[in-house]
Amino acid sequence: MNKTVHKIAKIWQISYWLAIIFFVFGILNIAWMLIRYFFYNDFWAISQIWPHLIFTLFSSIVSLFFFKALLNVHIMTSIDGLEYYGIGLYIRSSWESMEQIKLIGIAPQLGIGTEFITLSKTPEILSISWYRSFLYGRNEGIPLSDFGQWRHTALGNEIKKYAPKLFA
Repeated sequence: MNKTVHKIAKIWQISYWLAIIFFVFGILNIAWMLIRYFFYNDFWAISQIWPHLIFTLFSSIVSLFFFKALLNVHIMTSIDGLEYYGIGLYIRSSWESMEQIKLIGIAPQLGIGTEFITLSKTPEILSISWYRSFLYGRNEGIPLSDFGQWRHTALGNEIKKYAPKLFA
């Protein structure tokens, strides 16, 4: 069976490097506070180092974990259907069970939201993590907005090829 992998938009991949940059700036901030303490006897700097250290380490670990997971988000298409690999959620659905492409969000009538493929049947859940079920609750369908201008990419062409009814 021939499967095609579609990765998320480049803008999301750039955010991984932004997390690293924030981590580096946090470390430089702590280093500057240590220099001020040791070379200039600035006692105020050392008294303020623990909150900076804790915040830098905690936020860096969380952001690196999140963005590392984000880099693994992709969709695989084949003649049998579509597989979505998201953060903590892996689902598979056949082309026949896909109903429509729908904008879901704060103000869909204004074009603000996330595009989803809504499903007529519950998808086959390959894996779901506890935090995904806790944080996101119900599953609206298969999200497409993470893939940028997906309608004009290979992903859009594959969806048009296998499920043209979604564009009718």
